[in-house]
Amino acid sequence: MDNPSFDVLSFLDEPGRPASIATVTDKGHPALATMWFSVGDDRLWFHTPDGGDHSSPFLRAAADNREVAVMIATFDPPDDVRQVRVTGPARLEARDDGRVRAPWPWPTPELKNSPTFRWSEPARLFELLNRTH
Repeated sequence: MDNPSFDVLSFLDEPGRPASIATVTDKGHPALATMWFSVGDDRLWFHTPDGGDHSSPFLRAAADNREVAVMIATFDPPDDVRQVRVTGPARLEARDDGRVRAPWPWPTPELKNSPTFRWSEPARLFELLNRTH
């Protein structure tokens, strides 16, 4: 297949669609996050808080112009299975309030200061799951 079977730009413009972004931490560990994005000027644009004293591996990757991988997808078989996968160098840009937009169809103020949970060992996730069942 030489071309996608769907309109990629329209897919990327659908409201409420997040992107999964992968990079590698400074210690060489994989890191994955879900972020809001927009498309323009032949690039994907992401917005994330600066992280204060503990910047995210994604901000560090962008500051160093390192490679990241991005996947924007929907998976609702059999009628709607679409994916766009992109890799390339990330870079920091000056904040542009006109470009930064929340493509979500609802406000999410509760996400502003919500904690991030990370596990260094997959077993910790399963411990948590076992406690809730």
